Amino acid sequence: MEGYSQDTCHAYVASMSTSYGYVPSKAAAVAFVVFFGVSMVAHMAQTFFFRTWWCAVFSIGCLVELLGWAARAWSSICPYAQTPYMMQITTLIIGKCSSK
Repeated sequence: MEGYSQDTCHAYVASMSTSYGYVPSKAAAVAFVVFFGVSMVAHMAQTFFFRTWWCAVFSIGCLVELLGWAARAWSSICPYAQTPYMMQITTLIIGKCSSK
């Protein structure tokens, strides 16, 4: 594709493969952003209301997951951009590793 750059947003073209091999689902990404956002707020409230400071770690984990899923939602709009792909892959791996 002439003039193609991975730093800009392009609509999906069937003849070109994305970093994922498919276009991520925007609906699923938004659902997980909402889920982790609500979970983060709940853990923050629990941290301060019950003074269970160790729960702050869960809030940080939710924030990392929220960033990863937000980047995945961005990837659903710009499937060829490398910035959201790298952002989601690193944050979701870090979030997954920290939950074990």
